[in-house]
Amino acid sequence: MASDIYANASRRFPRKLPAALKVSAHGTNTAGDARARYQCRVSNKLVSTRSGHFRRTTALCVNVGGDNFVFAFDTA
Repeated sequence: MASDIYANASRRFPRKLPAALKVSAHGTNTAGDARARYQCRVSNKLVSTRSGHFRRTTALCVNVGGDNFVFAFDTA
């Protein structure tokens, strides 16, 4: 699921990700299972360093069962 978020960000580069995303778990026996769908809240922050700027993207994803994960990455 994290790779889906990163691939979406790569396709949209240099634009930032939207504030809300939906991702799904891949694999056997996940079709139709509500716990396989995650709602993600995305924050995009511009970070300045001495060598330049980059965007730090953080996605907090939660499903209906209360399971969650956080995925953070940087883009140029």
